Amino acid sequence: MGNTFLTAAALAIALRPVPTDDALINLARTRKPGDATRYQVKAVAEVGGLEVTIDRTVRVDVKEVRENGDVVTITSDLGGKVSAMGQEIASPKLSRLNATTDKLGRLTKFQRSTDEIAILSPESEQLLAIVQDYTLPDKPVKVGDTWTHELANPLVKDAKITVKGTLKGEETVDGTVQRLIRHTVEAVVDAEGSKVKADMLFYVDPTTGGPIRFEGKAEGVPTQYGTLNFTFKALLLKPEPTPQPDKAP
Repeated sequence: MGNTFLTAAALAIALRPVPTDDALINLARTRKPGDATRYQVKAVAEVGGLEVTIDRTVRVDVKEVRENGDVVTITSDLGGKVSAMGQEIASPKLSRLNATTDKLGRLTKFQRSTDEIAILSPESEQLLAIVQDYTLPDKPVKVGDTWTHELANPLVKDAKITVKGTLKGEETVDGTVQRLIRHTVEAVVDAEGSKVKADMLFYVDPTTGGPIRFEGKAEGVPTQYGTLNFTFKALLLKPEPTPQPDKAP
């Protein structure tokens, strides 16, 4: 029975249509209210000459999906640990982040809760929210195609954030087909013309468009302690078990 199952699974993968470089693909994400995903986030950050290693868990809840395609999400920090100068400490939970994106994944509204700990300014956190989620093209694309969006810049009023996406293709990882999307962000962050530059790679579920993992780096993020540079990896965790009702005696 086991061999039959494996053979059937292998056959299903083999028969799955594999896009060629010339095949047009309609990239999309499907989400519904109540969806919840958790990610383990590992990062190495450098600011003011100090290197910090971060290991955290975050949860993203879909609060609302509107008729026009807008999606409202709440990102909650579930805690973790921080290592610096040879010491490791448990870190407190950080602020909840409320975000609204349009049907192409472009951030249109961002709000941070004020009753919890925050390290970055709201403007820098908004910029990082854009870095940490990819956008969609407004038409079908083929492997190698690039699309560009310009978003409002919370740090410099008359400047824009340039966001580019590129469809890189597909890979099979641990038996799972994953679509690769490169996501780059560039933005002026002060009057002197200093820039944030980020380069991320998203491995997404071709069926739902949801990220399975993503990784990359960002440079030049302004903070009260100096410029922040970091490398970043996030991995989708298994769904939390559904609480079972107590059995009747």
